[in-house]
Amino acid sequence: MTKPRWVAETFVLLTEDAPRTGYTVKRGDDVIVDLYHDAGWTKREVRTHARLIAAAPDLLAALREFVADVDAVGVEAVGEDWPDLILTYKCAKAALAKGEA
Repeated sequence: MTKPRWVAETFVLLTEDAPRTGYTVKRGDDVIVDLYHDAGWTKREVRTHARLIAAAPDLLAALREFVADVDAVGVEAVGEDWPDLILTYKCAKAALAKGEA
């Protein structure tokens, strides 16, 4: 069985003071996080943050596969043909370490 994907959805929360709009990031029926534009972010920033959070599992999987592919070929071999890729590889490994700490 596949896990439900993470999605970002717009919402409006009715409060006593005023309606609050923002995005909720969900996996199936589980809410991962709610983001509000009145928390100091613009509506565009909130939308961008919510979409990045929703994409996080896919981004993590892509980074893992990229690092595994470079490891399989060999960093030195990759660096001979594409020196800039070594920096990208190092950044990917650092991001993975940060995300999996």
